[in-house]
Amino acid sequence: MRRRGIEDTSEVPSYETVYMRIQAIEEAMRRLEPVNMRAIDEYNEVELRLSDLQGKRDTLFTEREQLLERIDQYEQLKRDAFMEAYISINSNFKEIFYELSDGMGELLLENPDDPFAGGMTLRAQPKEKTLQRIEAMSGGEKSLTALAFIFSIQQYRPAPFYAFDEIDMFLDGWNVERVSRRVKTSGSKVQFIVVSLRKPMIQAANRTIGVTMQENNITSITGVKLNG
Repeated sequence: MRRRGIEDTSEVPSYETVYMRIQAIEEAMRRLEPVNMRAIDEYNEVELRLSDLQGKRDTLFTEREQLLERIDQYEQLKRDAFMEAYISINSNFKEIFYELSDGMGELLLENPDDPFAGGMTLRAQPKEKTLQRIEAMSGGEKSLTALAFIFSIQQYRPAPFYAFDEIDMFLDGWNVERVSRRVKTSGSKVQFIVVSLRKPMIQAANRTIGVTMQENNITSITGVKLNG
């Protein structure tokens, strides 16, 4: 009794009270039936599977964070590459458009802070001309603007060769000479194949191939090497 902490003065319950208490406990135990004897094993299996799923979830969460971080890095790389190209081509365009027309030209981003959220406007104003929409430009002015843009891209990242088909059709003699000089200058690094009927362009070529229509609709081709 001393080990149980029961004092001699404690009131000992009667037999009936103890019996009724035992009966109540046994009835409560019966209400718990049927008892699944594999519950502990099943609990351990579920706990193991839960731990496995939590590990996979944590792995997926980590991979998701890494993917989002890589996407942000790629977006930044894409933006940096675009802005590098834009700044360089814009600088080239200003220089070449002035060279071809004595005018002012530039490339304007609609949203400089987020260039992929907007477009780009090509602004070109030949010398002594008012600024107007490209639809109102003459054929020659449109040609010079387009050529300046192409040469600007070519100067930034040249392709192996370029094929131009009568790009000087709408140009006057002076502008043809300017374009031919630009082609000759740019041709020092790449090859240009130009179809033209204009004398300044032909004279600027290193090699000329003449195509004429003879009698009976027979095509005659003549090649001439003009420069070294």
